[in-house]
Order: sequence, then C-alpha cells, then structure tokens
Amino acid sequence: MPRIKSFKDFVTEKDRAELVDTLAAELKNTQTIPSRQPLILEQELRQTKSIHVLVFWDRWGAIPREQRGSIIMDAYEKVEPDVINRILVAMGLTFEEAIEMNFLPYQIQTTISKEDPINPDDLKRALIEEGAVQTTRGLQLRLPTEPMAHAAYERLAKKFPGPYFAIAKTVARTDN
Repeated sequence: MPRIKSFKDFVTEKDRAELVDTLAAELKNTQTIPSRQPLILEQELRQTKSIHVLVFWDRWGAIPREQRGSIIMDAYEKVEPDVINRILVAMGLTFEEAIEMNFLPYQIQTTISKEDPINPDDLKRALIEEGAVQTTRGLQLRLPTEPMAHAAYERLAKKFPGPYFAIAKTVARTDN
C-alpha cells in the first residue's frame, strides 16, 4: 500500500477556499431555523471554556474526513479569530454520517395517510424548508436537540393542522 503524507491533493485550493468562504458566511448568518446547509453546532464546555464544533453538510461527502476539521478552523479564523484557540474539536460530517453516529437523534416523522387532504409536494417542500435532507432511507428531518425538534414540529403543525407529525428519538444502542 502506498504511503501518503499529505492530503492536499484531494481538494483543490480553489475548492477549499470556496468551502471556507461558504462556512465563514454561514458563521455570520443569524438564521435560527436550520433550513439549509451547512448546519453548524457549537457547544461550549463550561469548566474548560473550550468549544466543540460540529458542521453537518452534505458537501463533506466529496471531502476526505482528514481535511474537514482544518476547513472548519480556517472559516473560524476568518470570522472569529479570537475563538480559534478555544476550539478543541472541529468535526465535519455529512447528514448521513451524523445520523449514523447519532448526532441527530430527533426526527420529525409524518403520520399522514393517503386519505388525508395534504398535497405531497407541499409537504415535501415544508419538510425541506425545515431542513430535511435526502438520505439512503428517504427524505428525513433530523435535528440535534429536543427544543429544535419541538420548534420544527410546531412550525409544521401550523402549516398542516391536524395530527400529521410525531417526534421520535433514536436511542444509541449499547451492546453488553
């Protein structure tokens, strides 16, 4: 097997710069509804004041995992250079990877039957507006926290009054 010491050849400098710029622009964004990608989650640990950053973005699929963290760090360097030394973890995952690793445990599921008076295209559009992504298991609206799931549920229930949605939580398996 060949030995590879540098991963720079996997992503062109132009593509890397575009990814950094897109993430930097998203860091400046104040939108609270995760209706588009990338979805950036920051968690500050009180005791150490360190920060963990998770970026869920399907564009990571074309980027080796080894490069994703440095792209995230470069974006923070552009926008919030004073925070850079406090970032302990910078991880980039596709939504599929995030679901598999249970970083998005809350799911809004539809309970709509064929008899219900809801246009499927309107429903799909509303789910996508809330941040649903196409996965190998179909369109899924997955969220990292319970408050985010309840907020999305409420917005969808206003658009489609009735018992058409449910919040489900995936519980991580522990093999004994």
